[in-house]
Amino acid sequence: MQQRTTLRPVFLRLARNVALIDVSILVLAGLVCWLAGWHTWFEYGRILIIGGALCAVIGAVTVVGGAGSRTQDYLYLDSMGYASPDEHTRQIVLDTYARFRLMFVLFPAGVILLLVGVVIAQVLSSPPVL
Repeated sequence: MQQRTTLRPVFLRLARNVALIDVSILVLAGLVCWLAGWHTWFEYGRILIIGGALCAVIGAVTVVGGAGSRTQDYLYLDSMGYASPDEHTRQIVLDTYARFRLMFVLFPAGVILLLVGVVIAQVLSSPPVL
């Protein structure tokens, strides 16, 4: 009998990894602000925007940069160490899967940090309206 697999564990693992990256960058940004002597919400939000943009760009470049490195010379040199074409194709598929998996973690984490940074820099740093 065939077991039915669901995508729920995959999404839970993805959400956990995104949350871990976001929390670590939030703490790192707080540490940078504290060490640099920046004590306002605007400066903390600005650092979060920079960190989120870097995270999203790194996530996007992992896929885009991987496609550009598949030139004919690279493919020829890359295929020299494999015993069979099947093994070589399997390795290419595994490399592509790893790049996309990294993108699906880093890009959402960066976008979330960008949104949090904008909210902190614009909403929390503005003076209260009386």
